[in-house]
Amino acid sequence: MRVMNEVRLAYLDGASGLAGDMLLGAVIAAGVPPQLLERRLTRALHLTGWRFETKQVLRQGLPAVHVSVVGDRVLPSLAPWLPLIPWWMSLGDRWGSPS
Repeated sequence: MRVMNEVRLAYLDGASGLAGDMLLGAVIAAGVPPQLLERRLTRALHLTGWRFETKQVLRQGLPAVHVSVVGDRVLPSLAPWLPLIPWWMSLGDRWGSPS
């Protein structure tokens, strides 16, 4: 018996821009555990003292996940870290458990 690997793809049309909180909400709604994102971003960006707050909401009658980034201080702009987007997208099958 041959087992096929499941492939998950996300297409982002960023022609008019992407809001970070909306992108995070979509990624979490798609099944990536927020704790996993927090751990990986903490390691990759070398930032501490922050966390995600998530809640289920309705937007235009559609279910969504609202994400806020809360911290114990003002965090610097993440613009210099945009080259990490390929890493972000490579989470794919490696989402694993949030432990």
